[in-house]
Amino acid sequence: MARSDPRRHQASVESGTPSLQEDAAGTGRGASDRGRPALDPALARAPDPTPSLRQAELPSVAWPVELAPQEDGTILVSFPDIPEALTEGETESDAMAQAQDCLVAALGGYVAARCAIPRPTPAHGRPMITLPALAAAKVALYVTMLAKKISNTALAAQLGLSEGAVWRLIDLDHRSHIGQIEKALRVLGQRLTVSTLAA
Repeated sequence: MARSDPRRHQASVESGTPSLQEDAAGTGRGASDRGRPALDPALARAPDPTPSLRQAELPSVAWPVELAPQEDGTILVSFPDIPEALTEGETESDAMAQAQDCLVAALGGYVAARCAIPRPTPAHGRPMITLPALAAAKVALYVTMLAKKISNTALAAQLGLSEGAVWRLIDLDHRSHIGQIEKALRVLGQRLTVSTLAA
């Protein structure tokens, strides 16, 4: 199962009602050795038969993983909904600890390529890996921008920021201030809320 933690947080964006869930524990480990997925920006415009988060809706920001023991004793972690996301660990707990960073790195590749975020499938008993709160808020902003067909340049004009500043708001590797993301979401007719749930 996913790493245990005494509390888990949930945030949601209302008026479009995406739901954002966060595992309170951080990883402190590097992302997958495979890094970000090499995605062709043209994919963002091509028809995609797989379910994805194309509209301002995020029923969850937790994705199921599958664990596969390897011959060398390590544990391979894969995300069925995100084929680019692969990582491993020396033990099951180590593999799960690295999986969150791997998820952030993989979804960061989708954002960089302006591709739709894959929709999480039901757990069906599989462990789930959840985005950290800040990354979840950034994904909510990115999904909203795609749904409303708002470019970085257009949102920058509405916020009175540079295009580079808007890119940093959706860059999953950048430590943006949550208030800036909240402001951007409000401009787009969304509202970020936060609540806590027992683990």
